[in-house]
Amino acid sequence: MEKITLNDVVVVIVLLLFGFAMGLLVTGIITKHRQPQEVIRIIKAPVIIRYDTINDVIVTVYHPTIKECGNNRNITSTGEIGRNGTVAVSQKLLNYYCNFGDSIKILSGILSGTYLVNDRAGAKGLLIDVWRNVGDNTKMCYKSKVIILKK
Repeated sequence: MEKITLNDVVVVIVLLLFGFAMGLLVTGIITKHRQPQEVIRIIKAPVIIRYDTINDVIVTVYHPTIKECGNNRNITSTGEIGRNGTVAVSQKLLNYYCNFGDSIKILSGILSGTYLVNDRAGAKGLLIDVWRNVGDNTKMCYKSKVIILKK
């Protein structure tokens, strides 16, 4: 049996350390050229949704024509151009339930969906007028339950 020298022990230790380092390198724990990584911290604030539910709101359709609006400029009360996905609401709804920029969700009928309030309707009761393009032949009037999501 051969005698183990100090030189042999050092070689074994170096080989073990080299193998350990290679294992770390292969597994990605250490890398040759470490790139700085950007850390992005996302802070989630609680979202509070304020809303009102109103029953028996009259839902109608309007078109930006002289007959229905008094002019055909297609400019809403907020100064925006009328477009699909927007509604005009009666003064009563504006006074008591919603503001320009709020969203209204109509829950029933063919016009059910979520719309942005950006115009004022000429009616006095609880009325929502859904904007439609000129040439759209949709004409309807029905009562629906609506949810007003406040911004």
